[in-house]
Amino acid sequence: PPCVGELSINEAETSAAGRFLALTSPGKMTIGWSNFYDYHSHLTSLEVVVIRSTDGLICGRASSNDSSSLYTRSGSIDIFLEQHVQDGALLSVSVTAFNGAGLSSSHSVSVMMDTSLPVFTGTAIADCCTAVSCA
Repeated sequence: PPCVGELSINEAETSAAGRFLALTSPGKMTIGWSNFYDYHSHLTSLEVVVIRSTDGLICGRASSNDSSSLYTRSGSIDIFLEQHVQDGALLSVSVTAFNGAGLSSSHSVSVMMDTSLPVFTGTAIADCCTAVSCA
């Protein structure tokens, strides 16, 4: 079967165990993959599915059979979410690689939807300059 590597969501890397990532755009995700390959049968296509974890509803789906990205073992695809997803919703993003022999392997990560603006809670740079000479 195909070997699956790493996934990224909106250019943030994820680990094999998955991790939660904040999404800043509720309607679009860019899913990237690297080190997806099959030395024997070669990859023929990749399918990306975004599922809302609470009820299993498919929120987005896309596939790629772009031979250049399959040959280089990495690429990305934009997913436009078909269903409205609330802040705080947990999504499962799954990428499945298919090879010429009809076998497949998948890699999934969890993502929490968060479209709120970042809140800065640290010390302002101006405050640092008054404490330490910035001249």
